[in-house]
Amino acid sequence: MKSRGVFAVAWLSLAATLWVTPVDVYSLDVEQEREDSRVKALFITHLFSFISWPDGHQAERICATQTSTLSEVLEEVLATKPGLKVTLSVVSGEDRSALATCNIWLLEDVDDLIRLQTNRSLGPVLTIGDQQGFAERGGMIELARRSSRVTLIINRDHAEAAGFSISSKLLRLARIVRTSGARNE
Repeated sequence: MKSRGVFAVAWLSLAATLWVTPVDVYSLDVEQEREDSRVKALFITHLFSFISWPDGHQAERICATQTSTLSEVLEEVLATKPGLKVTLSVVSGEDRSALATCNIWLLEDVDDLIRLQTNRSLGPVLTIGDQQGFAERGGMIELARRSSRVTLIINRDHAEAAGFSISSKLLRLARIVRTSGARNE
């Protein structure tokens, strides 16, 4: 009888450990995702100093097609930098009137990038994403996570074709992806 009680306690202890561990890991993952998003949001706000919009336009309105940790954190960071005068809105990629007012798109999905690229009536729009392969698929700036750092990948061909001028300082920090598939590191 006593050995059954010890076995039951050991089993319950093991079950509790296995049950609680994913919650702790999840908590750390959420905290890590939020910290990664904060670093990416800071990168985004600093990009505006190194990119010139065509025809003298400026960074004014960032649009996201969905709410995400990155869009939430970016909104928080923008609120601490009123001098930027940049707002963030979550809008439908199908809303043509919203599309016309956005000059920066924070895209969570490559399908959104494709829909945006097919709408030729838009003015100059800078596209930013953090999905792997975003720049190679035609996005202009990809915020990539490499081990413990966030790195920039820039599709220079797409950015320049849209009329954006990117500072050589920023280009030196980034990995450049060419539309033709050639890469400069």
